[in-house]
Amino acid sequence: GKSRLVHTFFNNLSADFGPHQVFLCQTDQILRQSLNPLRYWLQRYFNQSSLQSEAENKALFEQKLEQLLAATPHSALAGELDRTRSFLGALLDLHWPDSLYARLEPQGRFENTLTALTTLLQAESWQQPTLLVIEDVHWLDDDSRHFLQQLWLAITAVPDIHYPLAIIATSRPEQQNEADAGTIPWQTIALGQLTPAELNQLAADLLGNSISPALQTLLVDRGEGNPFFTEQIVRYLQEQNLLVETEAGWTVTAVQQTVLPRDVHALLVARLDRLTARVKNGVQHAAVLGREFEVRLLTLMLREEENMGTILSEAEQAAIWAALNELRYLFRHALVRDAAYKMQLRARRQALHQLAVTALETLYTNDLTSHYGELAYHAEQANLTAKARTYLHKAGDVAREAYQNNEAL
Repeated sequence: GKSRLVHTFFNNLSADFGPHQVFLCQTDQILRQSLNPLRYWLQRYFNQSSLQSEAENKALFEQKLEQLLAATPHSALAGELDRTRSFLGALLDLHWPDSLYARLEPQGRFENTLTALTTLLQAESWQQPTLLVIEDVHWLDDDSRHFLQQLWLAITAVPDIHYPLAIIATSRPEQQNEADAGTIPWQTIALGQLTPAELNQLAADLLGNSISPALQTLLVDRGEGNPFFTEQIVRYLQEQNLLVETEAGWTVTAVQQTVLPRDVHALLVARLDRLTARVKNGVQHAAVLGREFEVRLLTLMLREEENMGTILSEAEQAAIWAALNELRYLFRHALVRDAAYKMQLRARRQALHQLAVTALETLYTNDLTSHYGELAYHAEQANLTAKARTYLHKAGDVAREAYQNNEAL
């Protein structure tokens, strides 16, 4: 329910709140790259794309930064943002031979990178109130945690200067770390179970009409008051043609109730099994790449598949994933991705990870530097020991050069 709550919150921000901006930082379950959620935000903030040339990406980076510099009235803030621009660029794998980033030692690079990120957010919050959203903070890397502490200290250092900046972070309660907050004064909203009435409303929204008391009882018992679990049960019953509309609303018979899978993982596997063979195969390939995946990478893995568009659209219609843009897709929920991944035998998963290694090496053959971590992960999972060792060393060297010591180790 946490992602649904945040989504609804932003959809319902009243006009009274006034102009504001939202910066999304998505953590990654697989790629534990230093400052990864901040890189995720910056890619979109500076309109970067792997389909564009380095010159085009640099031009878009400079254009966006110059616009912000021109709109920043605080001269010291603008000066610091200008001084640290090469450190922001480095987070996007943009480098200039004579830049300050290139001239500094690793420790100086890392410290100035944190300063650059802080200054960018301070400058943006002066334009309009800013909400920094960190999804799935239980996967946050140590350097990002350190950055959040520094950001808080920076925006509270001078009592007379106020930065309208807030952080919204979502986390699974069973994986929440009390030490995460540190000195930052968090307010925590613990999500309990939805009430029977709320579950009834959710089901009615999905089905277009109210539901019977019998179906409501089933959803309360099996959905555990969780909106995601409840939605999956309703979709499963729909796909199995086990729902009938009566005077009391949509209902399911006692005989039909017995066929409902025992838990949410089994339920998701059952829904995935109902997909056509080629769509399920595509979903299983994509699951190897993580919660979010690039279409070009999946296309290379599915070498013999002629119609990728059909796979993408059919899985989207089945609420397996959603399109972020024409280049990238996101599984609707981490549990959907996990189910698609774990339903496969270990030998098949190893083979798919090997395909992912080959696809990455092919797609980014001109410069693998920013993908060493991904390559190492997939090589390890594919049991390609020698290749995994090679990429782990390379990834460690890159992290060390940026003084990202936790990542390097």
